[in-house]
Amino acid sequence: MSAGWIYSSPSCGRPRDGAAATSSSRPAENRSRLLETYADQWIAVKNKKVIASSPDYERLLRSQSDPSRLCVQFISREPLEMIL
Repeated sequence: MSAGWIYSSPSCGRPRDGAAATSSSRPAENRSRLLETYADQWIAVKNKKVIASSPDYERLLRSQSDPSRLCVQFISREPLEMIL
């Protein structure tokens, strides 16, 4: 998990149809652009594109017809610390 991101969906970055996961399969490489537009908001990503955003997680999920098929992430301005 990258600092500044909360991965909330099991489909985030998971290989599909036997394809290998690559760094380009996740929005992490666009972090600075995403921070400019979606700082401290939840985003829904499908097919490598942000399709919805909201500061409220539940509202974001309710706005989607099938949230189980999305990668939902929180774009945080502050780096997150992980305690293992």
